[in-house]
Amino acid sequence: PMMITFFIPDAPILYGIAYTNLYDTHFVSVCQPSHHSFVKFSLHIAESGLTRPKGHVNIIHASPERKEASPMERTARWHLTDRHRNILYACLLLAYIAFNLSLLVCHENWRDEAQAWLLARELSIPELFAQMSYEGHPCLWHLLLMPLAKLGLPYVSMNILSLTIMSVAAALFLWKSPLPLPMKALALFGIGFSYYYPVISRSYCLIPLFVFMMACFYPARREKPLRYGLAIALMVQTHVIMLGMAAMASLVWLAEALAGYR
Repeated sequence: PMMITFFIPDAPILYGIAYTNLYDTHFVSVCQPSHHSFVKFSLHIAESGLTRPKGHVNIIHASPERKEASPMERTARWHLTDRHRNILYACLLLAYIAFNLSLLVCHENWRDEAQAWLLARELSIPELFAQMSYEGHPCLWHLLLMPLAKLGLPYVSMNILSLTIMSVAAALFLWKSPLPLPMKALALFGIGFSYYYPVISRSYCLIPLFVFMMACFYPARREKPLRYGLAIALMVQTHVIMLGMAAMASLVWLAEALAGYR
């Protein structure tokens, strides 16, 4: 009998090739390079394949008898109750806040951080809008700082506001993201989530929050378009580097609407 051996990518549904010699069906040996082992498949040719010419190759679905799960797949299969999951996420969030508070205590604000605080403290809202043409950034961050600065709160309150915004973004990421728990933990204590956005007080801290809001609102954008559109509008007011993302999200949304969301 003829044996066909070929390589296929690691995928949930695997394909096998059965060689048909008139009415003879042979077995196929399929190798997945990632597992370095051969898995035997018993393939059955459909009735339509039995009458095809000699030498015809049928591609059909096959399911492996056994497949070793990767570490990430084993982690994804952890079965946690909602209560245990919430407790675990709350502990991660508290550890995240404590870690960044320790960094905040040692942080010395940069000149651009002080610039935003001084503008929020010294200017009125119309004057602030006029000043934005010289700043090169949207004014949402300055508007958020304005109540703190004008009430005479200490300078460090700007850093606390940044950490608070990033903590809300981290909570959305933990409770709403479909990623496995180890990836969430690694991302949470990576350089993006920690220090750069929560400790250094800039408008960058608004970006993760509004991106996660867009992701949460995206599935129901047809039923509740107002909140998804609001998330995009807020994204525009974070930083000039996010104008491209907001524009592309708006264009895709418009194209979906014109196509009837097909």
